[in-house]
Amino acid sequence: MPLAEIETANAEGAVNAMLCANANVSREFNMTLDERITFNVSQCGARACIRGMRIRVADILEMLAQGVSVETILVDFPDLEAGDIRACLHFGAQRSAIARLVA
Repeated sequence: MPLAEIETANAEGAVNAMLCANANVSREFNMTLDERITFNVSQCGARACIRGMRIRVADILEMLAQGVSVETILVDFPDLEAGDIRACLHFGAQRSAIARLVA
């Protein structure tokens, strides 16, 4: 095998390894985000809440949609963390990807 092909194969292998590593990090990151969203039948009508608190995901998403900054939300809700806001956005993105059948 010529040297140029060996270098190309090594470079491709390095890129593939990096992509696999990034996919694993992304998957772990999303699992952490998913764990921040909780459902409890006896709390907020079993709607999606943040880390067992009575702060609904829908309320945070609505505030973001109305233009309230993340910093303002974190000041108004001192128990929230920036990761909670990302978890709400992730939850909304997952929900929007659910296919609906129209009859």
